[in-house]
Amino acid sequence: MSLNRYLRRFARKDDGTGAIELLLVVPMMTWVFLGTIVYFDAYRDRAIIQRASLTVADMYSRETDYITPAYLNGTSDLLEFLVSDDATTKFRVTAFTWRDSDNSYRRIWSRNRGGLQNYNNERLALVAERLPILDNGEVAILVETERTYKPPFDVGIGDTVVRTFTLTSPRFATKICWNSTPEDGTSTEIC
Repeated sequence: MSLNRYLRRFARKDDGTGAIELLLVVPMMTWVFLGTIVYFDAYRDRAIIQRASLTVADMYSRETDYITPAYLNGTSDLLEFLVSDDATTKFRVTAFTWRDSDNSYRRIWSRNRGGLQNYNNERLALVAERLPILDNGEVAILVETERTYKPPFDVGIGDTVVRTFTLTSPRFATKICWNSTPEDGTSTEIC
């Protein structure tokens, strides 16, 4: 058999192309499949933390008694239970009001668990465009959560910080008060 004839016959054969196509397509299809899993898992995780944040905001909005450090610790435990995985959820609760006299939002109190920085009036002014329009002296509650989403597979997005920003107003009281009672029995009340 001549070399030319052998090369022509080889060029007409196509019985090995399926294996080559499979070899080229499988890595790309695997990446797309894993990327889809990560994409939907990230949205699921975001929905869980948003629902947990709404639950906590609703809990604070119904409170008629003082908010205490024990209450804040219980809120932290509740958040960890609701999101139920290894990631630590940080949160901050801030009671604030609007004052017509200086045309600004004023912090009443702000407390956190997990390391988020508490608001002061200057920091509250930085998020003023996200806050609701309030009447003079009206009180609102801001609940913020933050946690890091770690994808189950490395598809190129890396760890992502998920933050929520939930606003509500007190339902059964006109204000929400903070009271910390240290071991010495002195009480610090902020309303």
